[in-house]
Amino acid sequence: MRFTSHLPEPWEITGVTTNIPQYIDVAVKAEKPGRVYVVEVRNKRQEAGNYAGVINLSTTSKQRPRMIMRVFGELAIPSSEGQ
Repeated sequence: MRFTSHLPEPWEITGVTTNIPQYIDVAVKAEKPGRVYVVEVRNKRQEAGNYAGVINLSTTSKQRPRMIMRVFGELAIPSSEGQ
């Protein structure tokens, strides 16, 4: 997900936490430091099943010091029928 600020002052994502670290890895990259940040979420789970959780982003913005991303995952094992 890409976050772009249109505020007059620069801002940064300063911290990331999640309540489902056993299922996902989260990385933040500054595409344009002070303006555009990309949050990448990667699945860690190997078995079939569902999960849901949140990612909390801390920022330097006075207007949005915290942002929340909701995460949903649904993993299925491909059927081997017809092989």
